[in-house]
Amino acid sequence: MSGKTARLMLMAYKFDAELPDRENLEMWDHDDCRVILTINGRTLVRRLIDEEKSRRLDVKVRWLKLLTPIIVALIGLVGTLTGLVHAIQK
Repeated sequence: MSGKTARLMLMAYKFDAELPDRENLEMWDHDDCRVILTINGRTLVRRLIDEEKSRRLDVKVRWLKLLTPIIVALIGLVGTLTGLVHAIQK
């Protein structure tokens, strides 16, 4: 297996992207002793990996957008309570 194919297969596994069927001759090149992705196969696998990366980033951004106002509100509340306790003690 070539280095490019091996790296792409590892990344596909990491990002849970489905590899093309090994019988698809447009995606795989079969030698006597190895099977490697063709240019079309590498392009497809890279696109699937990029789509998964983008999806995961969208999920993180969505959570960040949700949690940011909550965290800011909690910090404001803590500041208000701290000021109130300080004012009562004087």
